[in-house]
Amino acid sequence: MTRAKSLPTGASPKLNLARLRTYPLQTRHSKVKMADFASPWRRTGSFQAFLKTLPDILAGKTFRAVVAAIVNARRRGRPVILGMGAHPTKVGLNP
Repeated sequence: MTRAKSLPTGASPKLNLARLRTYPLQTRHSKVKMADFASPWRRTGSFQAFLKTLPDILAGKTFRAVVAAIVNARRRGRPVILGMGAHPTKVGLNP
């Protein structure tokens, strides 16, 4: 077993902010927009309505693609075998 290196105990040098440049947050480029985020689902809504509430990013986008592939396979009379862990439920992809 190796010993962990100890953390420095002395004071850290002060950070020089003289050359730091700032800019307004409104001018910052962002990879996502407000429209990409999830919206609330109504308890009386259908599963299709639930899918529309999911975010258009990350797991929400992937989950919708999986659902579309399953529906497409069933429409063509193909069998569907699904193996899935608990992660989608853990991160809120459940009605």
